[in-house]
Amino acid sequence: MRSSTARSLRLLSQLVAAAMLAACSPLLAVAGVAIKLSSRGPVLYRARRAGRGGRPFTMFKLRTMYGDQACVSPITVGRDNRVFPAGQLLRRFKIDELPQLANIAVGQMAFIGPRPEAVSIVEEHYTPFMRESLVVLPGLTSPGSLAYFAGEAKLPDDPAEAKRIYVTQLLPRKIALDLVYVRSHSWRYSAELVVRTLASMVGIHNLFRRRQDWERAEAERLLATEAGDQPGLEAAQ
Repeated sequence: MRSSTARSLRLLSQLVAAAMLAACSPLLAVAGVAIKLSSRGPVLYRARRAGRGGRPFTMFKLRTMYGDQACVSPITVGRDNRVFPAGQLLRRFKIDELPQLANIAVGQMAFIGPRPEAVSIVEEHYTPFMRESLVVLPGLTSPGSLAYFAGEAKLPDDPAEAKRIYVTQLLPRKIALDLVYVRSHSWRYSAELVVRTLASMVGIHNLFRRRQDWERAEAERLLATEAGDQPGLEAAQ
């Protein structure tokens, strides 16, 4: 029964994603024209990401960088000169992420779940603790991605140093926050994350403050547990 319910919910998510993609088509068309006027190259950027179980898949985004510069490094640094002006606007309002509705529609992603990382980062830097985030479908949004909404702007301009800081400091905390959701997900929690995501797109980052404080505390406890210092992650209240 539970398996049947899960399949029904997944099918519903896929249908909703397909409908949303169709509704967003005028906005995507305008964005596509802006991209074409900004630089040569395709409108879509196809990123190889690790999906459920670590299986690679192609994640779609609107291209925001000159040419194929996104292939140089999957991590965007502070003042990244690879990003063209129109691309900065698309990134600011997360319009570049809308093509991932197609990934949801075909069952490769979900609306809520750990954000998918580049295959190379998973292979080179994921610990067994981090790999727990791969047991579910990756998502369009998550507690970790919301907490570090503007995190790329805080990274240094040097690509090598930016990657070092990302994989040693930001990535473990992002995944810990996402695991809080994975271990404690509910309809109410998921609905809150949808609202928080929409609010963040217009610059409002303080909704459901108590929930955010709880997420941070549980994520820190989970990281401490991984280090062997504290009890395990508690269940959601």
